[in-house]
Amino acid sequence: MRTRSTIVERYAKRGRDYVVNETDVVAASDGRLLVRGRTHQSFLPKRDAPAAGFVVDASTAARKGVRERFPSATGRELAAVEKAVDARRCWMFSGPGRNYHTDREAARALGFPDIVVQGMMTTCFVAQLMQGAFGRGWVEGGRMSVKLVNVLWVDETVSAHGRVGEEVREGDRTRVHCDVWVDKRDGTRILAGAASALVP
Repeated sequence: MRTRSTIVERYAKRGRDYVVNETDVVAASDGRLLVRGRTHQSFLPKRDAPAAGFVVDASTAARKGVRERFPSATGRELAAVEKAVDARRCWMFSGPGRNYHTDREAARALGFPDIVVQGMMTTCFVAQLMQGAFGRGWVEGGRMSVKLVNVLWVDETVSAHGRVGEEVREGDRTRVHCDVWVDKRDGTRILAGAASALVP
């Protein structure tokens, strides 16, 4: 396989700068597109002087508004995937360099109280959930559209959940649409969105 990454858009929203990164995974032999992903990464604008306190911590993250009713799907629940995220897992996923996803000092230098778990790790937990439920149907035709809605810190445990919703014919197969979400043990939601897979 080969990968390529392209910045396809930049924009500002709610006091943050965003970069939209599109990543393709293609077959090395013939250039066939195997996977396409798009992420919206936000950054705080540079400041002349460091601000007092943290950019975000447990108390500010807890001030999120009341979430909408979710999931709205009413079908069967998928077998949940639980993950404990320690510093070693962060280093394996986001290392080997020191950055705010792997190192407490680097995180504090950017205004965070502790290591911030990279959001893409949480999306991998959802992918594992869908792989477990749909197997090859996820690998061959899986789609995911999710939002990270809160911060996951190092040394927290989360569970990825899914519930089946609409089923729609797609060619000679059926696409199963699911609501997916990831919660901390205290019920704090850190990811919510949709994922789908193909079944015979």
